[in-house]
Amino acid sequence: MEGYFNNKSIFSLIGKWKVHLIVLIIVVAIISGAATYLIKPLFKSYAILYPVNLAPLSDENETEQMLQMIQSNDIKFALVDALDLNKHYKLNTDDPLYLSTLMYKFSEYISFSKTEYESVKLTVLDEDPAFAKIMVDTLITLYNREVRDMHRIKFKEVIDIRTKEIINKIKEIDSLEKRVTFLREEYSILDYDWQVKELTRSYYRLLGSNSSKASEAKTILDNIKKYGGEYKALSQRIEDERELLKTFKEDLEEKITEYNKDITYAHIVEKPFVSDKKVSPVRWIIVILSVFGALVFGLVLIAFIESKKSTK
Repeated sequence: MEGYFNNKSIFSLIGKWKVHLIVLIIVVAIISGAATYLIKPLFKSYAILYPVNLAPLSDENETEQMLQMIQSNDIKFALVDALDLNKHYKLNTDDPLYLSTLMYKFSEYISFSKTEYESVKLTVLDEDPAFAKIMVDTLITLYNREVRDMHRIKFKEVIDIRTKEIINKIKEIDSLEKRVTFLREEYSILDYDWQVKELTRSYYRLLGSNSSKASEAKTILDNIKKYGGEYKALSQRIEDERELLKTFKEDLEEKITEYNKDITYAHIVEKPFVSDKKVSPVRWIIVILSVFGALVFGLVLIAFIESKKSTK
């Protein structure tokens, strides 16, 4: 049979069986062409996105972060719920292979790719061109919501921590102020530096003329000598703690502002649109491949028949 597969033998076979081959080609072309009309056409909608407002995570750049997030199962399942894809794809949630089938649908009809310009191309195929566009729009919305939720969780943790710090700092300052108030009321310590200077001058001035007043000044001076250092240290600490409390409050306000921001994390370079031209099936490619396959099969079959004849 190998002898029939050199150039001369092939052309000889084609010449001898040309009518049969022509009929085969015509029949296969008609059948394959007709069969393509049984295949439901698919339409494509796509968008090109640039990541924005993303915080750095590990060594990933923003484009890789976007790809990682937009392909997450959280967004896939959110898309199923948002657009009722189980009904759209005719999936039965009670089927033991439901999840595998769903993920296969996603891999077949939804794709994400990184472009040479560090943007992300989001592509959706569907039998309904309008629904394909809706899926692209919904995926972008879900991506923005997912990233926003992640950022809010992060800021909520910081807000909770900072709020506790502020409460504790206020309690600490209150405790310090109570001690300072006690020193003022019990020992008449009001202003360490000013009182030391003025009371010392008054004490020596009153020492010879008014012993009672001098004694009062001496008592206050003794109190300042004993508790003045503590009073001064507490006053300075209260001032420092109030500055720290102010910093905490400013930081808390900033985090609350970030938490409440309603911003997007994808800049749309090319918006999706409703396609008016199908992307599959490409009928002429199917017909050509079918005709070529039939021709090869026909030649092999003819060679086999001729080989049998020669053997007889």
